[in-house]
Amino acid sequence: MEKKKEVSDKMSPLSCPGATRIKEPIPELFVCPTCSAEVEIWTNENFRKCGNCGGMVFREQLPSCIEWCDYGKECVGEEAYNRYMNAKESKGEDKGKLEEEEAKLKELMEKVKKYCKMRSDKHGEKTDN
Repeated sequence: MEKKKEVSDKMSPLSCPGATRIKEPIPELFVCPTCSAEVEIWTNENFRKCGNCGGMVFREQLPSCIEWCDYGKECVGEEAYNRYMNAKESKGEDKGKLEEEEAKLKELMEKVKKYCKMRSDKHGEKTDN
């Protein structure tokens, strides 16, 4: 009878492939939704402030085995584990705040457009709106 492997080499806490993006992060480029500038976000980060306009750029954080694995904290180290888990928890709050601010900005822009149109209509000027 063939002996069954209990834990494969790939699943040991020292060489888990699921934690590579956290243990050995690499940069990825994203487009800022506000100004279309390229923003570099590392694979162990959830968001980054755009260097061009100051807007927040979020990346979708893929689920990681460190969330459920008994060796998660040991595998990536306590600091990286805590940073990942805190970022995952706060992402929803940060994104909600950002969406609120974007809605306020859109509302303000609409008011400005209406004001500009009213002023140009009053003075008989043409607008492109």
